[in-house]
Amino acid sequence: MKNMDGTGELRHATRRLVRSPAFTLASVLTLALAIGANASIFAVVQRVVLNPLPYPESDRLIELDHGALGLNLPSGIGMTLGLYYHYSDRARTLDGVALYRIDDLTLAGDLEPERIRVSRATTTLAPVMRVWPALGRWFAEADGVPGAPQVGVLSHALWMRRYGGNPAVIGRPVMLEGVPTDIVGVMPASFAFPDPRVDAWIVEQVTRATGFGLWNYHGVARLRDRATLANARAELTGLIADLPRAYAHDPQALGNTETRLVAIATPLKEAIIGGVARTLWILLASAGLVLLVACANVANLFLVRADSRQREVAVRRALGAGGLGIARYFLTESLLLSIAGGAGGVALAAGAVRLLVRFGPASLPRLHEVHLDGTALVFTCVLSVLAAVTLGAMPLWPGTGLAASLHDMGRGNTASKGRHTFRHVLMGAQIALALVLLVSSGLMVRSFQNLRSVDSGFVATSALTFSVGLPERDYRTLAAAVTAHHGLIDRLSSLPGVTAVSASTCLPLAGGCSGNTLRVRGRTYPAGTVPPIALFRAVAGGYFEAMGMRLHRGRGINRGDVERNEPIVVINQALADRFFPGQDAIGEHVASNRRGDLTWLTIVGIVSDTPIRTLAERPTPQLYMPMSIAAGPGIPKSALVGPDISAMSYVVRSRTAPLALLSPVRRAIDMIDRNLALAQVRTLQDTLDRA
Repeated sequence: MKNMDGTGELRHATRRLVRSPAFTLASVLTLALAIGANASIFAVVQRVVLNPLPYPESDRLIELDHGALGLNLPSGIGMTLGLYYHYSDRARTLDGVALYRIDDLTLAGDLEPERIRVSRATTTLAPVMRVWPALGRWFAEADGVPGAPQVGVLSHALWMRRYGGNPAVIGRPVMLEGVPTDIVGVMPASFAFPDPRVDAWIVEQVTRATGFGLWNYHGVARLRDRATLANARAELTGLIADLPRAYAHDPQALGNTETRLVAIATPLKEAIIGGVARTLWILLASAGLVLLVACANVANLFLVRADSRQREVAVRRALGAGGLGIARYFLTESLLLSIAGGAGGVALAAGAVRLLVRFGPASLPRLHEVHLDGTALVFTCVLSVLAAVTLGAMPLWPGTGLAASLHDMGRGNTASKGRHTFRHVLMGAQIALALVLLVSSGLMVRSFQNLRSVDSGFVATSALTFSVGLPERDYRTLAAAVTAHHGLIDRLSSLPGVTAVSASTCLPLAGGCSGNTLRVRGRTYPAGTVPPIALFRAVAGGYFEAMGMRLHRGRGINRGDVERNEPIVVINQALADRFFPGQDAIGEHVASNRRGDLTWLTIVGIVSDTPIRTLAERPTPQLYMPMSIAAGPGIPKSALVGPDISAMSYVVRSRTAPLALLSPVRRAIDMIDRNLALAQVRTLQDTLDRA
């Protein structure tokens, strides 16, 4: 018997598979699920971990951060304007430095008010990133001078969503948090720095006089062509050590010596990805194990099928079919199955990737860049071919006993014994791989259960949360801001089904809480040391009741405390344990501000700990103050006592489904001020589930 040509073998293999629909369907579905899982996870790994950042020469970009070892803060405190000028003037390894900070502002003046995320950036950001607007221009140096008219650049997403991609938007005046702002440019769609949630960039008007006091900036820099990261780190360390000499008469600069300031330079890609890379590699390895188990399952089906076809193979051999023809006989079937499985896997992966991009966790960096591209398709093809070769060769392996049967159908016992031995080995491998996956999954489930069992310190059910920002142009004083928030609370409290309403400058698990040193009356701090750090929250009356937080001792903060500007605070249990171990903290006095004269606040209560960013973190010392004694419009930033209440996060607790309140809440806020917009709208339960 002559060997069939390739086309004939394909037709014959197709007919054989069509005549065995159960075997074909089971094999294709098994391979499709496994290949699809691998392809989708590889697409994420490729875009998030392997691909460079979408900026020219992105490997030269670094994040600039600092730590204060004297405050037990090894990293994460950011940058100041003083350090920005210090590095820009003196660093020889850096080809440019830029600062930015994130803010949520209300965009109005042309269309319906909208709460958007804005990056306030120095004029140097685009030159450092080497990315320029696709339409219009970037900030000029003159735009960054204090007192210059405010200008802004839109993201491509906001330009399309709000203005329909109309190029006539360039030069259009809008109101941004009540400040007249001219739109001067639109960035390309690929630019999403520092993250894709940023809708616009406005120029940060800076001056050297601001100095070293405000740690509310992030820094990014570009290395010079021949400079290395090690060179930059060494130079920055030297520049930090030079601060006392360069700014001998600046108390804030000298204070950096007391806090043992350290500079931290990290490749920007590494800073963005963080610890996600390790998790993604583990997921890809797990998907690889799933593929191996799938191949083993299909291989068992092939062996069972091969048993029933030994006589046909022997006849082919007797009629003159060579070893290559017999191999092609099996490989053609496995190739067809693998192609079908690969095609199904691509379809599944495409759907999975789209769902991930749309509904995936916001904490996954570069998620907006993830899609199936040519590299992912090549990866899928390689997996399919490997699966085809493995499955096609499986029946021909000596251990299966099929090779012996090809020569002598009479030696059935030997062949049968070989097949059984090989199947036992294959089943053992399946069980071993499945056990690895099962144990890994069990550990993940246990970790998840442990997180779910962590006491969040608040009641997450039946609560809607959102943020509201007050334009400084319309609310010029702290008293005006307090009155506005009280008006909103009163209006929302009158809605049907609402049981409690309050507000805070920082909700649990939202991050971004304001921190500062905390002093205790009667305690001294040796020269060269600074007091420990605590996080501050300004709240409206009834906040603890609205959040469902437990009061351990004392009392909470009520509406009367806010209206009377009572100098009181409520602390959490972590602060009580750290600052007053074995003592009664009620009645003690604490203070924190940036002025020489301290404002002492009386501790009146102790409440449960709540997480700042994640459920897994250790409890952080926190204190809560009436919003009327915090910071706000009209108070200089150099005299901040607490967080700024111009933007507050609201919690509305109800007897009905929280999201059903959204439309009534919007109407109620419009009745107070149509220029106010909601942002970060979600249920408290959703926030907890994402943590």
